[in-house]
Amino acid sequence: MNKIKKEIISICGGRNQETMEFNNPFEHNKVANYFIDLEKGVELKNSLNETVEFIRRYNTDVEYVADDPKELSGFGTPPYPMKSFSEINFDFATLIGALNTIALYELRVLQTENKFLNDIMEDVVTNSL
Repeated sequence: MNKIKKEIISICGGRNQETMEFNNPFEHNKVANYFIDLEKGVELKNSLNETVEFIRRYNTDVEYVADDPKELSGFGTPPYPMKSFSEINFDFATLIGALNTIALYELRVLQTENKFLNDIMEDVVTNSL
């Protein structure tokens, strides 16, 4: 995911080397092109779900962190079912918005990992008593 973040920052004009501020923080056309047209959103979705896929081998109740709207409850009416993960998250996102969205999904992965590890720890403690 760091590769994707570095690429999108670069595509949107990079950073000012003195201040480290983004040169074009509100760029949205290049963000949409990158994630939707170049299908980097699919790559991101797959990357986010890799850890969950591993955890699902041990606990099938774990939900994926990145889904297309048609796979989510609450998105059962048009226009949402016709949109992909990339479109719903990045169609109108600025550079700042896209980076925040990625950070949110990274947090969801960490929360999923944390719950899984806590469940294992509880099983170990329970079985050793």
